[in-house]
Amino acid sequence: MGAITANPWLTCFPDAREYKVRNLWGVEDDVFCAGKESTFEFIENVLEEVIPLFPSEYVHIGGDECPKDRWKVCPNCQKRIKEEGLKDEHELQSYVIRRAEKMLAKHGKKLIGWDEILEGGLAPSATVMSWRGEDGGIQSANMGHDVIMTPGSGGLYIDHYQGDPKIEPVAIGGYAPLEKTYSYNPIPEAIDSAKRHHIKGAQTNLWAEYLYTADIMQYRAFPREIALAEAVWTPLEKKNFKDFTRRLDNAYVRLDKHGANYHIPLPEQPLPEVAANAKPEERTASLSFIAFTDKADLTLTTTRPIRIVYTTDGSEPTAKSATYTRPLSIDKSQVIKVASALPSGKLSPVRAITFEKQTFSPAIDPKDLKPGLKTKTAVGHYYRASDLATTTEWTEGVALKPEDLKPDKVKNHMDEIQPKAVVGEGYIKIPADGVYVFSTDLDQMWLDGELFIDNSGETPKFSRHDKSRALKAGWHKVCLIFIGAVRGGFPTYWDGCAVAFRNIKDGKFTNVTADMLAH
Repeated sequence: MGAITANPWLTCFPDAREYKVRNLWGVEDDVFCAGKESTFEFIENVLEEVIPLFPSEYVHIGGDECPKDRWKVCPNCQKRIKEEGLKDEHELQSYVIRRAEKMLAKHGKKLIGWDEILEGGLAPSATVMSWRGEDGGIQSANMGHDVIMTPGSGGLYIDHYQGDPKIEPVAIGGYAPLEKTYSYNPIPEAIDSAKRHHIKGAQTNLWAEYLYTADIMQYRAFPREIALAEAVWTPLEKKNFKDFTRRLDNAYVRLDKHGANYHIPLPEQPLPEVAANAKPEERTASLSFIAFTDKADLTLTTTRPIRIVYTTDGSEPTAKSATYTRPLSIDKSQVIKVASALPSGKLSPVRAITFEKQTFSPAIDPKDLKPGLKTKTAVGHYYRASDLATTTEWTEGVALKPEDLKPDKVKNHMDEIQPKAVVGEGYIKIPADGVYVFSTDLDQMWLDGELFIDNSGETPKFSRHDKSRALKAGWHKVCLIFIGAVRGGFPTYWDGCAVAFRNIKDGKFTNVTADMLAH
């Protein structure tokens, strides 16, 4: 998009709009025009300038995430398809890739591209990186093309979570714990035995959308990079994850000597009830604030066997603190701090888990209720809910459910929409007496007049501030706040803005529905 911003003539429709570099994540519909010969002159000029800078025989040209919407209605692209005898826009993409391959060949270079370059036919000497699962790699190898396996489904996207998303640093999503990366087999059985030599190896991908510091980058990379090395260098029959983790403790010491940051599994809380076929990432939903009325238990687990230490007096745990061996029984308000401890004595980040003994918050009996929450909307650029304190101009309305608080969805640029903040106030109906856990990616949730969940200033793609409260059945005051902003490249307009809840004894969240809200 940077090239198009500087050179709009590269697009199918240069005068369609003012092109700008994206200020948020996502895929751009406006791509290079494949029907103009000037586009290929530009590509060749760039390659000729870049190639001398890199000694490798390979050049990765990408070739992925190329929407075809503009090409379908572009006269130049349609003319190219007709003149070249191409079947459709997918074959047009392959035409572009083949021309790029010839440009590289003139300089003695070979082309690598993502598995989308298979669409419409593969360039003769192309090497394929299979990221959308293994099918592209299997197909390419069986066709006689070299392949690098890198499927996100195989634990090789290490920008994915490696522990419970409720307590790990925010990530793009997914779930790739250490054992999943280690267990990956880079040579699927579906590849013909005579073609398996075309699998050149495997690689992990660490995309930078949510890498806000070098520490976070290393935290995601290690030790999964070590697991990948063993995954591709060790025969499948000799893999042993238990032995690998034993040796990993020594590798951690080496990483310490290099001053590298790395992931140590955090103590997590498993859900009380999960389906037998639940995925590993569906079995935990850690809480840092736990309400109870009589007694509570604290059960802890980790993504791989590791010692857990804890304190009950509010002090910071050390390697010499008590070792967790069984669930802890809680009968009074207190803060329990937990961490995982390596044999070297190094600890994971400490988790502070607050237990609060509560009486049931009483329900109220409001009169003349109407459906939904009463809303007020403020137009303007806001970053936190506290920024609304001085706002005087509001537009009133009604939101039937929490998701309705979200204004128009932004696609490419924030200037495509009018920035807004929306506050929804009213009542929420609790179905029965109980302790309930709530989760939302909205900026704030107020319950019974108190700030309950606060995601202020965070990238709230995934809620990391779930909280519980003891509530009587019936109506309770609620206030929900949506702030339209871009945080760390992620627009809150992409959030679902739902409010989910579950009884603390249950494992399944349910979204708050319209019949539970009134004003």
